[in-house]
Amino acid sequence: MASCSVVRIGPPSSPDCSVIRSAVLRHFGDDPRAQPPATPAAPGTAKANNANDGDELAVSNRYFDARVRLVGLKSPPVTVPEGAAAEDGVVLVFDSTAAGFDGLASHHDDATASGAGDLLRLCVSCSRGPSPLSDGTEKSEAEYSRRVLWCLDRGYEYVEADVTEEGLGRGHGERDK
Repeated sequence: MASCSVVRIGPPSSPDCSVIRSAVLRHFGDDPRAQPPATPAAPGTAKANNANDGDELAVSNRYFDARVRLVGLKSPPVTVPEGAAAEDGVVLVFDSTAAGFDGLASHHDDATASGAGDLLRLCVSCSRGPSPLSDGTEKSEAEYSRRVLWCLDRGYEYVEADVTEEGLGRGHGERDK
């Protein structure tokens, strides 16, 4: 019996959530419905963040093959025709401001209460251009530490993403494999 991993992504109110979702779909699936990175999804071209069926992609490498369904953070439980769907992860997306980060606690609590998985937990700070925390000041370093510690306490990996078209393309194919 085939199975499907479910990864919840949100919150849906974050404008960067659709940008990250589209970038993931383009990277792993060459999904023609995925919009260019700097453009939010147009109605009818990508499924809504709260759709139960979500956006499905296939991840395949030399170690494993997986079907992954991206659904909204507050979507109802997912069912697939085969009946096997596992809630495996959550991706919290927020703008890089302190206010954006401070709003994540309630979304984390909701995801945990609804049974979102814990095999993959990402907390993605989105900026347009270099991260505002990369200026080297003591205040920026303290804020960065606060975010990383919050994420570690809840099992998340903290990552920063430049969501401009150039930023989303930077680094692909540049690391040793």
